[in-house]
Amino acid sequence: MTWLCSNPPLNPLYILLLLITPQGHVVVTSPSFAHRLEYIYKNANDFDPGRYGPGREEDKKVQFAYIGFGGGRHSCMGYNFAYLQVCVNGGCVGCVGV
Repeated sequence: MTWLCSNPPLNPLYILLLLITPQGHVVVTSPSFAHRLEYIYKNANDFDPGRYGPGREEDKKVQFAYIGFGGGRHSCMGYNFAYLQVCVNGGCVGCVGV
């Protein structure tokens, strides 16, 4: 089981689910629950976008800590479209009033 050794380390709950979930079953989690885990995020219930920035990067402590667009083999199909929308709209914000 060398796949359990990874960098960054796997979330302990993720390892437990791998070991106890019967074959063919599906495990689903809620992002609003997963993004409020105190052992991953400091002051998890507070709005703090800086937690993802350089130097802190709290979402990088364990694999799949941030699951805004899913994770693993089947991530969100709309990720690239959402990223494009942020870039386009973010670029337009700087042009307003020019």
